Amino acid sequence: MVKCCICGIENSTPDVIYDEDMLYYCDNCYLAENSSAIDNE
Repeated sequence: MVKCCICGIENSTPDVIYDEDMLYYCDNCYLAENSSAIDNE
C-alpha cells in the first residue's frame, strides 16, 4: 500500500507513479503537478 505524497490517498494498484525523488503520486495529483507548469503561464 502506498500513499500519495500530495493528497494522502492510499492506493494498492501496481501501476503507481513515482517522480525522481521516489515520491508516490496518485493519477490526479501527478497530472496536476505536471500540468501546473503549463497552466501557470
